[in-house]
Amino acid sequence: FVVVRQLIMLTDNMSLNKKLETQASDMREQEEHLRSLVEHSSDVVTVLDREGIIRFQSTSAERIFAYSPAELVGQPLLELVHPADRPALQAGLDAAMKASAHPTSVDCRLRHKLGSWSPCEITITNLLYLPSVQGLVLNIRDVSERTELEEKVSHHAVHDALTNLANEAAFRAHLEVALSNLILGRGIAVLLLDLDNFKGINDTFGHPVGDQVLVAIGGRLEQIVRPGDGVRLGDVVARLRGDEFALLLRNLPSAELAASVGQRILQQFLVPFRVGRHEVTVGVSIGAAGITTGYETADELIRNAELALQVAKTAGKARYQRYQYDMQSGLAADVA
Repeated sequence: FVVVRQLIMLTDNMSLNKKLETQASDMREQEEHLRSLVEHSSDVVTVLDREGIIRFQSTSAERIFAYSPAELVGQPLLELVHPADRPALQAGLDAAMKASAHPTSVDCRLRHKLGSWSPCEITITNLLYLPSVQGLVLNIRDVSERTELEEKVSHHAVHDALTNLANEAAFRAHLEVALSNLILGRGIAVLLLDLDNFKGINDTFGHPVGDQVLVAIGGRLEQIVRPGDGVRLGDVVARLRGDEFALLLRNLPSAELAASVGQRILQQFLVPFRVGRHEVTVGVSIGAAGITTGYETADELIRNAELALQVAKTAGKARYQRYQYDMQSGLAADVA
């Protein structure tokens, strides 16, 4: 009986050992599978302890940030974060510590080993309660390409695609902001520019040359309104459409300064624009409108400048014309 009992126990132990070995093998396979998924993930997986020290780092960090896991394990994560973004990440970590059931997302910049900063999206999951993890799991995704695309879209939304100047929507927005922030004793002027006989340039040299001339004109206008010679930093040069440009002069100490800028533009346009092997001379007519009552809206200033521009074109082109009140009635105005 004793021998039979021992044999039964031995058989049961062997069966149990086999089951345990099978389970251990399955667990190792699952662990290896999970590790493989983590290591080959497009995200960087980081595990932090309660103090924010890196306790595990996936090898994908080397592919994305050029750090080996050994370089990062044992280091505070915050030291890799851009100083301006550290409060946001710390707040995200604190929030994750309080709410284990809800992952927390934070956008911040992490330092690449070469010294640059990579915009990242970080999802923080609290797994401190799991004995096998006991940490905060961070899924870090480099969103440089997405951020660059968003910046390009934002840039194109407010810039002219050809000249890279502000577009019509951006010009109007700048004008409205300038009006809302108008300083007592200072003025604003809107200058609308229309190129004289620009169609002839396209007909003679072709549209590609015409486009290059428009780019050159935009560059020359930006040089004219650079700081110095009485013109203030922050003035806006825009291309509205076709061969129409606009200038917003802000914080003017006197109305005469807008006229001096207009005259300087006329003088600068006497110098031919060199495009490739071509030299092209372009005339320009300018209509200007400024603050008179202090209650003008953006639409009114633009409309007044358009009226002044029409008078300049009618009077013979290649000239500067300031808006006068009697233009509202279609009366002739003296040419400035």
